[in-house]
Amino acid sequence: MVTEAVAALQGDEGATVNAVADELGIDQSGASRFLTQAVERGYLRKVASPTDARQRRLLVTNKGAKMLASAHRWQESVFAELTADWSADDVQRFHGYLQRFLAAQQERR
Repeated sequence: MVTEAVAALQGDEGATVNAVADELGIDQSGASRFLTQAVERGYLRKVASPTDARQRRLLVTNKGAKMLASAHRWQESVFAELTADWSADDVQRFHGYLQRFLAAQQERR
């Protein structure tokens, strides 16, 4: 989950621990522990901030990008399997509802 958050937030300069914590709705200490684990596993890497040498930013590694791509393929296959007997209109409608739900969740932050 932290690798997904970093991928969404990193831009050109990398994501901060605080931004990841906000994205996940957890405290900075918890996010820091999760991020350390992701770095140790090779999914993320820490780099110096371009604006503050005391601060570290996080970027997704090639290994992390491959893991995310694999996870997304799995999610898509599960969705396709669970909706296999739905009409195309129902699938599109449900997809739209999910998009609205996620957008509403983002607005609450």
